[in-house]
Amino acid sequence: MYGLTAEAHIGLALALLTVGALICALLAKYRKVVGWVAFAFVLPACALILYVAGSVFTGNPVGPHTVFKLIGLQTGLVVRVDSLSAIFLAITSLIAFCSSMYSIRYIEIYSDESLLRYYPFFLLFIASVISVVIVADMLFFIIAWEVMTLTSYALVVFQTRERAVIRAGVRYFVATHAATACMLLGTIILYASPKGGSFHFESLAGAMEWLAKWRPGLLHLVLLLFFVGFATKAGVLPFGFWLPETYPAAPTAASALFAGTMGKLGVYGIVRIFAELLPITRFSTSWGQT
Repeated sequence: MYGLTAEAHIGLALALLTVGALICALLAKYRKVVGWVAFAFVLPACALILYVAGSVFTGNPVGPHTVFKLIGLQTGLVVRVDSLSAIFLAITSLIAFCSSMYSIRYIEIYSDESLLRYYPFFLLFIASVISVVIVADMLFFIIAWEVMTLTSYALVVFQTRERAVIRAGVRYFVATHAATACMLLGTIILYASPKGGSFHFESLAGAMEWLAKWRPGLLHLVLLLFFVGFATKAGVLPFGFWLPETYPAAPTAASALFAGTMGKLGVYGIVRIFAELLPITRFSTSWGQT
């Protein structure tokens, strides 16, 4: 599109959402206008992301492309969009478009609440969901995941005067950060292994292969940590105890966005770890690989 690379399309989409969040923060007091402003930024961003997803579906995967490196950690921001990522990008762009358009009129029912606590976080949440599925480095994956968690928490507790909402927000905050801690611990174990030393997905796959051969018990622990972390976000029983109170607490448009994107990213993480990073060995059959 217009001679830009796929990486440029993604960068432009994320820039639109970030700038849009800042402008919405400045215009939050103009309640009749700010919703349309947010939609004006979400629409082209979603179009760009949908274009990238469509390009991948037609046989043009993106990357891996290193945006920058962190020499001290032997890692960096790596962007990659394969078929799995493209599926979630397409879903995210369509749901974000619909939720943003619906918000324009719907959010008027919250006349006593400041929109400074809605639209900026709404746009940043969309940007974080996109970021989660395009990175191929676990350090930046977890950073994007944490941004997604914090922005979604802000949307959950949008109605600050409701005790039930605050209670649901606290439960969500604790549960999801416990899940993130599990993912972080699993990542650190892989990074510290003899075949680790980097947060790149390829390096973590090599670390898993080494652990499968020499420390299978430790790899079982790593996989359990990742499974608990992602299953909690996906709301899988028995880890989804936080979900029944949390989604209804958020405004309906945000709740629909959560259900259609964030909840599915738990499944994305499980597939990415167990179908890509975990090597196919006799050991891996115990985790469902065939």
